[in-house]
Amino acid sequence: MTLCTINAQKYYRYINDERKFEFGVRGGFNFSRVNKFENAPLSRPKDKYIGIADNVRNKIGFNLGVTFDYHLSKKVYLHSAIDFLNKGAKFDYIDDKAIEDRLVKYEDSRLVMMTLQVPVHVGYKIKLSDPFQLSIHGGPYFAYGISGKLEKGETMAKWTQGGEYVEMPLNEWATIEKGVAREAETFHDTKGFRRFDFGLGLGILLEHESRVNLGFNYDFGMLDISRLGDKTKTG
Repeated sequence: MTLCTINAQKYYRYINDERKFEFGVRGGFNFSRVNKFENAPLSRPKDKYIGIADNVRNKIGFNLGVTFDYHLSKKVYLHSAIDFLNKGAKFDYIDDKAIEDRLVKYEDSRLVMMTLQVPVHVGYKIKLSDPFQLSIHGGPYFAYGISGKLEKGETMAKWTQGGEYVEMPLNEWATIEKGVAREAETFHDTKGFRRFDFGLGLGILLEHESRVNLGFNYDFGMLDISRLGDKTKTG
């Protein structure tokens, strides 16, 4: 997950090697996806079939957080935060067993994950010309999913055995095919995704003495969060 963040925090000059804390707030946007995400737990209640996630791609989300930095020296510091992230993926949902004689596809379906994330990074500051300095930080993060939905796209397309192509809104399709599941919980105890995640992150922060900073981070998950055998990891 790549994030662009605006970070407002107390800026100071290190005096006499005194250790100091910094607290701040940050917010921005992110591009996220879920790697090796194939089985989509969006089954129809009637037959419990789990369809296929095709053409998985990035989803744009947002992030908000409170940051905590503890300086070990003039240049080395520990960085942590409590971040709330809206992440996930976009995909095309294919349900080719729900109806025997045709393939049904829902384009622009969404996997939404609302997550709390805590990074534990070590950082290093590089002095640039006044009033700027550059910080590089990296280390593990711990995340916990608090809510989320898998949502079918608003348009349904189908191909019959005779090769006929039909496209219609999902609301209209739901009146024709009873029992169509429009959405499902992202974090489900049996067929959804696991709530706990762990990974590594790397970030660059351009700091300004006006207390407004610009940062770019990249996080990649290390754990398989799928309950359906996909070996799915966040990225």
